[in-house]
Amino acid sequence: MKTFRKLCIVVITVFLLLTAGLNLFLVRVKDRNEGIYRVDAKRLADEIAETGNYDLE
Repeated sequence: MKTFRKLCIVVITVFLLLTAGLNLFLVRVKDRNEGIYRVDAKRLADEIAETGNYDLE
């Protein structure tokens, strides 16, 4: 019975640590928006390549 109790405590602890770690990871990823300007730059470059000019509105 002691072994079962220790195993349950270990499994619950590992689960809680994984949950906390993944939660922190997702919060950090959500706050990063470094790729947005690349999309806008690519869209502008494509428009310039197609039409020869651009509209910044």
